[in-house]
Formats: sequence, C-alpha cells, structure tokens
Amino acid sequence: MPTTTILIVDDDLRWSGIIKDALQKDGEFVVVGQARSGLAGAAMARELRPRIVLMDAVIAADELTGGLSRIRDASPSSQVIVLAERGDARLARRLLRNGARGYLAKEVTRLELVLAIRSAGASEQRIVLSIDPESLPLGEADDCQLSRREDQILRLVAGGLSNSQIARKLSVTEGTVKQHLRKVFVKLNAVGRMDAVNKALRSQVPLFVGA
Repeated sequence: MPTTTILIVDDDLRWSGIIKDALQKDGEFVVVGQARSGLAGAAMARELRPRIVLMDAVIAADELTGGLSRIRDASPSSQVIVLAERGDARLARRLLRNGARGYLAKEVTRLELVLAIRSAGASEQRIVLSIDPESLPLGEADDCQLSRREDQILRLVAGGLSNSQIARKLSVTEGTVKQHLRKVFVKLNAVGRMDAVNKALRSQVPLFVGA
C-alpha cells in the first residue's frame, strides 16, 4: 500500500504531535510537516503537496487569513479534513461547501481518523463527517426539494448503508429503496449515490451526512 503524506495545521503543537505519533505507527501514513497557522500551512502545502491536510477548524475558518481557501489554492490536489473541538453545524456546512473533504471532532479515535483519511484520500468526491446527526440542517434548495422519505434514504446512504441495509432499517423492500433513489438522482441530476450526497450538500438540500 502506498504511503499517504499528511500535513498537520494546528497551533497546538502538543496535540499535533500526538496525532503525528499515532498516525505513523504502522507506516501507512507519514506526516511531512506541521504548521501553526494558515499562512505557514499554505506555504508547506505548496512545497510538499501532501495528499491529506489535517486542519484545525478555527484556522480553517479564519476569514482574515483565508485558512482553508489558502490551503486549497496552494495545493489543489490535497484533501483537507477539518478537526474541531466541538461540532458546529453552520461551520461544518460552510467549510464543506468551500472544499473541505471532512469535518471531524478532535476526540475521534485513531481508527476513526485513519478510516476518514483513507476515505478522503481514495476519492475526491467522498465526504467524511462526524457530527451529531441532529445538528447539521443544511438548508433547503428551491428547485429540488426532496420528499421526507427521499431525504431519509439519502441520509442513510450518506451514513454508508447499502440499499439492502436501508431496506431492512426502514422495513421496506430493496426495490422501494432503489425507486426512491432513482427519483433523488433525477431531482439532483446525480449519476450515483455519493454524487447525490455531495450535490445535496452543495445545493443545501436538507441532508445530514454522518459517520
């Protein structure tokens, strides 16, 4: 398995050091740099071109330094995962719409962080989140309002459930799930399940994406 390069951007060197040590245990990941500000992080990202950037939420959201956007401009191929002290639905939505590929709580376990990094690194279309399901209302889209059942099914898709798992959870047939998803794809002009999730996020269709 190729090594995944990671840049950590956080002003708490103790915390970033702990994360660095935890991630480099088995050789799958290598932390190529640690920065304490968005400006320093952007400079390192431009030079090092890491596959993944783990970025503190406060730095990422800093409008004065343009933390997230500066990183994205410096290294467009890097996938940014934001780590926050607490879940903030509005902030998560804003950062995701501005190009972040994940929003996780800093108290995630090592396994959860590893899985999130693998997921974001494997696909530029995949979004990883770890927030209270009830705390992320993503607004409404005027032109593609989903029905209650369509919204419910798309939430479960975003949570990683297969069609058969969704069917069992909702006590319906798998065919019914597929029928609802086809309607969702048409409404969102999506080509697949994760494309529908991502388009729902970007267009502010009511949807929660959770881990």
